[in-house]
Amino acid sequence: MENEKKEFIKYSRPVAGFAGAVFGGVFFLIGIFMGGELTPFYHVLVILFGAAIAAGCIYSIIKYNNKIKQFESNGEMVTILSDFRNGTRAFDDKLIAGQVWLIGKKTGTIIKYSDITRMYQTVHKTNYVEDGRSVTAVTKDGKTHELCKLKLRGKSSDELNDFFAYINSRNPEIHFGYDGV
Repeated sequence: MENEKKEFIKYSRPVAGFAGAVFGGVFFLIGIFMGGELTPFYHVLVILFGAAIAAGCIYSIIKYNNKIKQFESNGEMVTILSDFRNGTRAFDDKLIAGQVWLIGKKTGTIIKYSDITRMYQTVHKTNYVEDGRSVTAVTKDGKTHELCKLKLRGKSSDELNDFFAYINSRNPEIHFGYDGV
């Protein structure tokens, strides 16, 4: 079970956490050690920018670890690992849909179906050009969670429709689409 838990954590841990903390730390150190080569305003700006990025990413790592500890103390980790092992893998293994849980790859998102109120596809455009798609879930507490990234220009729309049908079979109370109908 311990190896399975390690695989699960490797699969679900947010990738931006550690990498972002390193990136922020580098900016922070650049600000500290190259201060003489920058004007005082930029010197402080680089230090604050690096510290903010590092702190935000470290916070996301701590939040994820606390979530895992909470699942363990509530006894939910057993069902999560079962869903991780036996769940349906969708969107090129970017998302696992189990009997009880949805698990996003490298997003830190682990949600019970019973906590989801709405699901939809998010399409992000810059200057009218599509540059990103994702599956988004809204939970009872009003928070939005990006479950996984999708292929661009609707290439995975059939798989998305099949996925939404599967989720609907797990929890018919979930509203799908932007308007919740």
